[in-house]
Amino acid sequence: MADSIGIDCFFFEVFDEEWKGLQGEGEVGKHWGLYYSNGSPKPLMVDLLPDSAQEGITRPERAVDTTEAELPLYVYYDGCDTLNGFRPSGWMGELEQFAENDTTSGDPTEVLYELHTENPYSGETCTRISYTPSPGQWGGIYWQFPVNNWGLYPGYDLSASTNGSDSVKLTFRVRGHTGGERGEFKTGGIRAPGLGNWDSYGPISTGVIILSTQWEEYSLDLTGRDLSSVIGGFVWVTNYSQNPQGATIYLDDIAFETLTPTGVWEEISTTPTDYSLSQNYPNPFNLITEISFSLPAASHVKLEIFNVMGQKVATVADRHLEAGNRSVTWDGSQVASGVYLYRLTAGDSVESKKMVLLK
Repeated sequence: MADSIGIDCFFFEVFDEEWKGLQGEGEVGKHWGLYYSNGSPKPLMVDLLPDSAQEGITRPERAVDTTEAELPLYVYYDGCDTLNGFRPSGWMGELEQFAENDTTSGDPTEVLYELHTENPYSGETCTRISYTPSPGQWGGIYWQFPVNNWGLYPGYDLSASTNGSDSVKLTFRVRGHTGGERGEFKTGGIRAPGLGNWDSYGPISTGVIILSTQWEEYSLDLTGRDLSSVIGGFVWVTNYSQNPQGATIYLDDIAFETLTPTGVWEEISTTPTDYSLSQNYPNPFNLITEISFSLPAASHVKLEIFNVMGQKVATVADRHLEAGNRSVTWDGSQVASGVYLYRLTAGDSVESKKMVLLK
């Protein structure tokens, strides 16, 4: 009819797309196309197609290769930042309504907002989650790669950037709005029946933790795990029994990280021109932190840790080292939470900095 009266028209939803079933369009949404997903025309649609397109369109099935990534790999670095490697697309439990674009369920940003600017741990923003479970119900969110991937496509391969001697962890910072909020945090564990891809480990969980109003760092140990497929990078979940009155929490700096084990020295780059001591990372830290420094010449190096009373609690290094940029880790598991000073004495240079241990 459009042709007969000279009206230009266009085709949309040309191909069937399996992934649309996971984007809120359900089983029907997979099959809107005029063509099957492989490019062959549907018999009842042929007469609607231009003569030149009635025999079909060459279209190989969509293929997504595994994405190799190096550490650190951020789940969430800052709102809308290109370093964010995962998206909070896997809404679960009674929150699944938001993933299905249910217009009766309200605004999903009222539950999860990634651009919260009040008191972030670092940078300009943090993620806020506000949720009141219904009686007997639960809810959770997976941060996934690619978006809304429950196993249709492979995820990240982190195995090339680690080795058996590295300490690999997923770290995150979290605080509650009023204190006393409860929640469980996990990584991995996506394995949907019938789909060809899944997380190569997990789920690995913190268990249910009680939050304070101060930023606290938690970590999930991935040392020795198979990191060849990471789809579900991070998970938050809670239920009615944990938070019957509801809970608002804040998350920031969620990342897969690796630290060289204590006592293993690593030369980072070319020879520096000055003695210098870097700020430890992460800071604040939970048990293990990395300290880096630069030596312009071969020197006897002493790296010591002191509490705020000036009492020495550890000697990390007391040895001769060649020139270069160096890093070493300190395990603070034998001391209490608090503020500590670390002091580097090398050549004619003495330099100190503060760090905070939070257990």
